[in-house]
Amino acid sequence: MNKENRGALFNNRHKEDGDKRPDLTGELNVEGKDFRIAAWKNTSKKGLSYLSLSVEEPRADTRSSDEESSKVPF
Repeated sequence: MNKENRGALFNNRHKEDGDKRPDLTGELNVEGKDFRIAAWKNTSKKGLSYLSLSVEEPRADTRSSDEESSKVPF
């Protein structure tokens, strides 16, 4: 399946009542580049439900850098 220009949001299992963490998190691909996305459920002053979104580049995977550093021969 082609994942270009597609994404998905999932319920944030780390969200706790009252904290500021996003309600939904996921990944998005735009023209072959991956991004992290987050969404917060909100209600407007007029009582309309909406999602507030944030998009950012993915974090570096620290596990792969640890594996690479363990391969250094000194």
